[in-house]
Amino acid sequence: MDQPLDTNLSIDSIISLTKSCITSTYFTLGDNIFEQIHGHPMGSPLSPIITEIYMTHFEEQALASSPIQPVCWYRKVDGTFVILRKDQDPTSLLQHLNTQHPRIKFSMETKRDSTLPFLDAHVSNDPCKKIQTKVYRNPTHSDYHDLEHELNHLQHVFTSLNQYPTNLVKRTISTTLHDKPKLTKPESVPIKITLPYIGKTSHQISRLLKHQAGIDIIFTGSATLRTILQANDRNLPSKKQPPKGVIYKISCECGDFCIVTPLLLGGVTQVIAGTTRAVEVSSRMD
Repeated sequence: MDQPLDTNLSIDSIISLTKSCITSTYFTLGDNIFEQIHGHPMGSPLSPIITEIYMTHFEEQALASSPIQPVCWYRKVDGTFVILRKDQDPTSLLQHLNTQHPRIKFSMETKRDSTLPFLDAHVSNDPCKKIQTKVYRNPTHSDYHDLEHELNHLQHVFTSLNQYPTNLVKRTISTTLHDKPKLTKPESVPIKITLPYIGKTSHQISRLLKHQAGIDIIFTGSATLRTILQANDRNLPSKKQPPKGVIYKISCECGDFCIVTPLLLGGVTQVIAGTTRAVEVSSRMD
């Protein structure tokens, strides 16, 4: 069923305009002006479309009249991937294709060691006769170019075709490319000693003992006024703590005295004649 054209132009007008575009190609070389009479101009938006239409027609006609029918025939622009049976001669197919048009000539590359490069893919056969592919790196291209092309392709596949978040894909690629190897700590020697750090001399002693005696040195800093006065994140008491390991002699109004240990700062609580009261420390006994 014919589909209506999304234009007000007639089919004859479209054909006429297309012919005018592909037959009116001029270029200059030095002071001379040339007209291209064969093929299509590179860079023209029409060239890929017209080329694809013609090559589809060309291969349909060529395969229909070919004495050899391939197992498969896959084409991408001007590159074709073909599989033949073992009893089929690829040279015969090549000669047949080159007789179809005077200005279209095919070349052929056969597999080596069960591998064959095709476009950006490296095609190979596994032991089970299955086709496997991986990225093909052309020796004439730089590694940076190939890597950049691969990364752009991966980003397109994950974001456009599989709907992964763009930021996630970019972050994963960047992390993979710039992942720094973890530094492994050298195995510690079995003997360790502690010495005070006294500057450059300490490093000389450390190297000498480690290389000649297998002794690992751990340096400690000398005591400073700051380290002495530092609270080490502990809450300082608001009042002076009572001394430990002492006893007090407390005199009473009746002339007696009692021996107690310190209970409160500046005073103790003592029960005398059934009455509880606070008394001041009058003396300390050693």
